[in-house]
Amino acid sequence: MKKFISLLLAFCFIFIFCSCQKAADDTTTEPASAESDAAENGSAGSNEKKEGLLYAVSSDGSEDKTTVFSFMGGDYTPERIAAGFSGWTGLKFRISSETDEENKKISITWLEESSFYTGNPDNGDNPNFSFSDSKEMRTFMLNSLYKTIIENMGDYEVYYSLENGDINNLGLDAEFSSSQPFALI
Repeated sequence: MKKFISLLLAFCFIFIFCSCQKAADDTTTEPASAESDAAENGSAGSNEKKEGLLYAVSSDGSEDKTTVFSFMGGDYTPERIAAGFSGWTGLKFRISSETDEENKKISITWLEESSFYTGNPDNGDNPNFSFSDSKEMRTFMLNSLYKTIIENMGDYEVYYSLENGDINNLGLDAEFSSSQPFALI
């Protein structure tokens, strides 16, 4: 009887060991299979890390500094660039955008929760980005986002607007319209 139990236990251990080995083998081949499926569907590299440069453009039009921003997979978008600026400057670069690839136009709307909309230059006490007033901060945000979009996404006409408001009522040194693309101010 002891021999029978010993043989049964040995058989069980061999069975478990083989099952575990099979499961380990399956997990090593699955990623390769997923990669080939992604390649066949044209989505290979979607988890690839991409980097770009953020340009800090002051109200006099000079580029004071740059930094690298990165994201995983996909294409450069104004929202991703804005998120990079939020992390770098401490300002709330909250936007929505529409991109017209055919006509090379990008329409950007500053959202109500953005620092641009509120006019609040308090950026979490970031000593590298301090502004004397809301006009200086807003000009910095417009110029920097514009320059960075052009440098990372290509030659687009950029149009700015304000969510639930008129951007022309903010006292900036430019006239904004849906028919006139933005130029550095």
